[in-house]
Amino acid sequence: MQDLQQLCDQCAAQGVQSVLTGLHANEDIAALAKVCFVRAQAVRAQGDAAAAERLTEAVQYLTYLLHPYD
Repeated sequence: MQDLQQLCDQCAAQGVQSVLTGLHANEDIAALAKVCFVRAQAVRAQGDAAAAERLTEAVQYLTYLLHPYD
């Protein structure tokens, strides 16, 4: 599997759908969601609200994929 940081960047730039084929298990999805969450906090702290919002949306979608009815 590609580096999670690269996948996180790809999620932010192209959307979650662009990386789903490379994710093989719920563990992969959960790990990517965690990396994107941490990255969203970091870019928000640096003042990039737009990137933080894209990453937060990616986290929300990945979390939905893991727990669709929660």
